[in-house]
Amino acid sequence: MFMSLVARLKTGQLDKARVSLNEVERLRVDVESGKRKLLIKASYPKAVPSFTTATGKSDAASLRLDNTAERNYWTLRDRIATSKSQIDGLQEYIRTQCN
Repeated sequence: MFMSLVARLKTGQLDKARVSLNEVERLRVDVESGKRKLLIKASYPKAVPSFTTATGKSDAASLRLDNTAERNYWTLRDRIATSKSQIDGLQEYIRTQCN
């Protein structure tokens, strides 16, 4: 009985982990295809120079993460989703087994 409960908990948590990782992957694909934009709230220690285009309008598209930073961002999102799923599974196990 104990092993079947653990198996059910594990299966449920694996399903949740897959859903989370699939969501991160969908976001990544959407950003790469241009369907969505990756917006990161940031603060700068000093004034950022103003970039303007030939039309004199500000060019907000020129400020973006480099490829390494963007890959690191997605890796962190994956790891956060995995960690959250593991923590949720442990909490569920504690709630059902340690009362």
